[in-house]
Amino acid sequence: MMCYDLKGGIGSASRVVKIDDDHTYTVGTLTMTNYGYLQDFIVNGLPIGKPLSDMIQADKNKEEKGSIITVIATDAPLDSRQLKRLAKRATVGINRSGGYIGNGSGEIVFAFSTQNRVAHFADSDFDSITRFNDNHIDKFFGSRSKCG
Repeated sequence: MMCYDLKGGIGSASRVVKIDDDHTYTVGTLTMTNYGYLQDFIVNGLPIGKPLSDMIQADKNKEEKGSIITVIATDAPLDSRQLKRLAKRATVGINRSGGYIGNGSGEIVFAFSTQNRVAHFADSDFDSITRFNDNHIDKFFGSRSKCG
């Protein structure tokens, strides 16, 4: 496994999202990396990969055939459509660090919530679920939003 021509593999990250001082939710990710070229690597908006690539004379003619797999888990009450929106934004982070989706690459992002549990043997014909309002969902999307 490689990540920008460097040692890659599996990594994780998480953050807590605070809602109205009453509720806190955790969003966690587990990612397997096997993609990218050192020359394209960006950290905090700075293209540091190009000078590093030139210094170690990395192969710049390789074809992009990598992949990245990300699992996003949360205890927030997000429905399937909202989880899909969250999953789509995972690739934005890959792009911000210099990665791109090449013809031979494969990106998989899977998101799920543990909030709304379905009883195996239900007492009622109907289930009730809780869903977070879309008007404030930006709190789950970006680092600039107000997270705890």
